[in-house]
Amino acid sequence: MKFVLTPTEKVPLMWPRAEELIEQSLAYSNEETNGSFLKRKVFDGRFHLWSLVENDDSKYTIRGIAVTGVQQYETGRRVIDIVAVAASCPREDWLCRLKDLEEYARLMGADAIEFTGRMGWYKLMKQEGFGNAEVKMTKELK
Repeated sequence: MKFVLTPTEKVPLMWPRAEELIEQSLAYSNEETNGSFLKRKVFDGRFHLWSLVENDDSKYTIRGIAVTGVQQYETGRRVIDIVAVAASCPREDWLCRLKDLEEYARLMGADAIEFTGRMGWYKLMKQEGFGNAEVKMTKELK
């Protein structure tokens, strides 16, 4: 599987599958966001759509998505914020591709990656170097 940044011109093509996964995921969320908010931000270019793609030589299957945004704090600190994650595969499959997001974050000049998720995500993300006393997790990039 590969985790790839969806080119802006391909977002309309990819969005129906992304929306399906997002809606499934939001059913378990704390209702701080919704699918239309994410769609609006992705389509206007403020957020970026990532696809976890499985390729079996005859077709590509989207197994998961992530929505990211660049957050610039008043202090100058810059982070890549993982705004939403939705997948139809085990979380571990998504985690093994986290390095792709880290590479992107470094290219964007980010100091860290931030991710807000349910406690189940915290247990997995902690193994990848994320840590925080709350469910908002931060990984400093070196």
